[in-house]
Amino acid sequence: CPFFSGDEMNAAGTVFDPTLGQKYPTKISTKNIEKRSVVVPFVDRARYESMYIIGSGATILLNMYDSLGSYLIAVDIMQGLVTPIYPDAYDVLVSRDLQVVVLFTEEGVALMSAQTIAETPDQDAILGQALLWLPPETWTVKVNPREEWMQMYDEGMRTMRDNFYDPNLHGVDWLAVTER
Repeated sequence: CPFFSGDEMNAAGTVFDPTLGQKYPTKISTKNIEKRSVVVPFVDRARYESMYIIGSGATILLNMYDSLGSYLIAVDIMQGLVTPIYPDAYDVLVSRDLQVVVLFTEEGVALMSAQTIAETPDQDAILGQALLWLPPETWTVKVNPREEWMQMYDEGMRTMRDNFYDPNLHGVDWLAVTER
């Protein structure tokens, strides 16, 4: 299973044996998923978007939308705690190791520790530890259209090669096609 890293928790709250992910392939069935879904009683009814798992996996970030606007919240799914983080964030990114949260706001770009978010149920303390980067008032960007177009072409051809439904590409010499 390519997604099993060995630290997933089972229903009892203990850590799975990492060798299980190598023995059994992961299958996710959406059939009758509404019968297997569980209501989370400690989260308000609202529209949610952009779910991010952070830290050890017990905390998720959600963009919550209600009649007042949007709000980024942290939800500790093991303890049932909901902590507001920031209103009307432009975007959120999470590092590959799930340890750093990048928050884009009207004030700038903030770097936050996922551990602090997970362990601190206080919005002011979370925001107080964030590193804020303020973009300069003016930007200078040098663009070379020819280089950009070549990069887009190469990435498009690579994407086609790597994701085409027939791994043999119907016998087409893809390298020759790409070089034309």
